[in-house]
Amino acid sequence: MIIIDNERMDFYRHLQQACPGLELSIEPVVLQSHGRDWTRFREPNASAVAFPRSVEQVAELVRAAG
Repeated sequence: MIIIDNERMDFYRHLQQACPGLELSIEPVVLQSHGRDWTRFREPNASAVAFPRSVEQVAELVRAAG
């Protein structure tokens, strides 16, 4: 069972609306593995992981984050 707080869920829904067709994951194992940076000094704390398949989807993500 996935437990996600309201703020993260709101962000996830925002991305779903702003970037239709974009593959998103909130699975804990994906957040853990893809949320880590190369330094490995901090514990991953990603809200969602996006898997864009085109330049347009990347642009949508940047606009949604702005």
